[in-house]
Amino acid sequence: MIELFVGVAIVAIILALGVPSLRNWMVAQRVSSVATELVTDMRYARAEAISANVQAFIAFYNIGNGCYIVFRGPPNRGEACDCAATPKCQAQWTELKTVILPDPGDVRLTTPMSQLAYETGSSLSLDTNLSATVTINGGSPSRQLSVIPTYGVSQPKICAPTGSKIPGFKPC
Repeated sequence: MIELFVGVAIVAIILALGVPSLRNWMVAQRVSSVATELVTDMRYARAEAISANVQAFIAFYNIGNGCYIVFRGPPNRGEACDCAATPKCQAQWTELKTVILPDPGDVRLTTPMSQLAYETGSSLSLDTNLSATVTINGGSPSRQLSVIPTYGVSQPKICAPTGSKIPGFKPC
């Protein structure tokens, strides 16, 4: 009986030490996944602008844990789409994809930008300054990535800000 209790105690100690590390790893993987999906969606919007010869946009909303909509349409966009609306976009714009991060959730998407606009011919224009980035945060500075839109033929980039411990990404 004593051997059984000792065995159970050892298993309990190992689990108590391992579960927090597993949770941190899972959150870091979610942050990485959201950042990778956003880069893929930026490439998609750019490809859509080139192939359909229209403007394509990504509209960001800092509601809940974050939301963005990929859409295309005429250049005078104003408030074309809204994550909280049904349908998401007004009639003259075509919604291509909507991503809403769950609230409550471990991962949050924030940015000072409201929209990225991919012009026909693949150029990119921002509604804010050129250093605008999208931050994907997993609840602490050690679980954070930045997505940086780029211009011309360059692709968007994912980097790890100072203090981030998510492996596989270059420092910003």
